[in-house]
Amino acid sequence: MSRVVPEAVHEDARAAAGLARSVVSRSGVESSALESAGLLDASLPWAVRVEVAREAGRGGCAAALAVFGSESLLAAAVLCGAGEAAAETGMAYATGRVVFGKPLAKMPVQRYAFASVAASVEAAAALARRVAASLDAGRDDSLESAAVLPVALDAAWAAVEAALQVHGGYGYSDEYPISRMWREVAAARATL
Repeated sequence: MSRVVPEAVHEDARAAAGLARSVVSRSGVESSALESAGLLDASLPWAVRVEVAREAGRGGCAAALAVFGSESLLAAAVLCGAGEAAAETGMAYATGRVVFGKPLAKMPVQRYAFASVAASVEAAAALARRVAASLDAGRDDSLESAAVLPVALDAAWAAVEAALQVHGGYGYSDEYPISRMWREVAAARATL
């Protein structure tokens, strides 16, 4: 999945996303690091905060949601990041897991499942970017703003479910990162 910020997103968002990547680790999110980097400043454009939240979600959905709160746009961005990370984790596992003499990723059912997941996560991220751009322009489309969180939550859930399924029974083991990702998105699903 591409993590490139589209041209339509404000230039500051690129710099913020790069900075976010440097302070967000795969093991979790340090709110003090985000705060000291100035990435939680409410005066930042929404496009910047959405990209930061998306990157934070790649590092740990539950921790990022704790930092950003349940504000729907930022929570949606966190979930998009979690969905991207889950899809990448699932595809990486499917690429390395050989069954009946070929990698799982070469089997059509797996390719279609992850293509569908990738498309829904990218659509949710695009919706979050569009809502952010509208807010930055002083417009608020209530319908899109209301839809952004459930769309992102559904996309993230589909991504962790697909990744968990491709791992099979191993996916429930704490040895594999997908077990943590699944628990974090499941907790978000229960609380948001």
